Amino acid sequence: MLRFPVKSSSLSDLTETVLTKDKPIHVTRNRKAEPVLEAIETLTADMNSQFKKMREQFTSKFDELKMEMVSRDAVNEIKFEELATKVEDLQKI
Repeated sequence: MLRFPVKSSSLSDLTETVLTKDKPIHVTRNRKAEPVLEAIETLTADMNSQFKKMREQFTSKFDELKMEMVSRDAVNEIKFEELATKVEDLQKI
């Protein structure tokens, strides 16, 4: 999407022509609203950053738990093999 700013007759407005795939769209912005838009963009960036950190923490914790489960499965398999050996020894008696 390409944007071409064009000053309109009013100093407080900015008209942009936004070229989309189909046709150009004319968008009018109020310059007084730009600080609000910047604040929203900053807040959105901060929220995205926090979300990314939370996702990384979740992934890290999930991998930790997955490794714990794998190690538990390995321990359980060893214990099962030991029990099977003891059962075989008892059956020989």
